[in-house]
Amino acid sequence: MLTLITFDTQFGSNATTFEDISPTLKSSQQAPSVLMDNSVRRLTAIECERLMGWPDDHTKNRADGKVNAETSRISMCGNGVASPVARWIAEKINEVEAWI
Repeated sequence: MLTLITFDTQFGSNATTFEDISPTLKSSQQAPSVLMDNSVRRLTAIECERLMGWPDDHTKNRADGKVNAETSRISMCGNGVASPVARWIAEKINEVEAWI
């Protein structure tokens, strides 16, 4: 079985490592790095969007139609709210309001 190892790039050589999970996406740093089969790579913007529960290329275009840079797209994911979490919170609020 393949083990996925990720590490938080915020602290450089003092990075925290995670096994079979991804660290939180943060806008203040580069995307988490992934170690698979002894090779390291950064997450792509599409992978970050998928982690947020967003459709592929959700952050690709600006409002004026221009294409965002990959680093900008990753930052947007770090600044965003994960759709499944927002949906869950809204459902819980509706349950409480229905009970009142």
